[in-house]
Amino acid sequence: MKALKALGKRYGYKGEYIYIRYEKVAHIVNTLKGQSVLHVGCGLGILDHYLSTNFTVHGIDISLKEVVIAQRIAKIFGRAISYEVADVLKYKPERKFDIVLCSEVIEHISAPEEEVIAVLKSFVVKDGFIVITVPNRDQLRNRVRRLFGMPNVLMDKTHLREYNRNEIEAIIQKSRLEIIKNDGAVLYCPLDSIFRIFARPRSFIRMAIATHAPSISSHLIYLCK
Repeated sequence: MKALKALGKRYGYKGEYIYIRYEKVAHIVNTLKGQSVLHVGCGLGILDHYLSTNFTVHGIDISLKEVVIAQRIAKIFGRAISYEVADVLKYKPERKFDIVLCSEVIEHISAPEEEVIAVLKSFVVKDGFIVITVPNRDQLRNRVRRLFGMPNVLMDKTHLREYNRNEIEAIIQKSRLEIIKNDGAVLYCPLDSIFRIFARPRSFIRMAIATHAPSISSHLIYLCK
């Protein structure tokens, strides 16, 4: 994966945290039964290379620039991953998929979350799986900031909204999806550039807290049916 990370960093995916999240998500997807994966909001397609070669992966993204790069990266690494430019709310796939992956996408879409999830459900086969991840508004960094009367920090300035655990779980359940598994990925800390001197992003303590206390992790991961 070193060569993949190096290429990802060349295109702007520079932080180690993004790869930690990819590994967490891929670990869940790779345990699932099925042959086909639809990756909604695939971006540069880096995450797709963490998925098992047993899957046929198809990625869609609204950005032509990122889809072109994703195709280029797949070709470099000899992976038969297909990509196309598409708006998830208007997408009409020719077939349904065993697994639909929607990671860090819902918070970018102005439409109601239930509408987006209803569309995701239309892409998946009966008894298939949907994996959803979102940024956690109540991550540790924001909890500490609020103690000092400071406002929350968005994970990304392009986010229209972020969620805490109760909010996203209520949305998922209202959408009539069953939560099979939930997890957390990445632990951002206050003054993280200083804190990471003592505890690197992949340190045992950070990884353990994100797993065992997902409500304070920076990203919330849900496996649903």
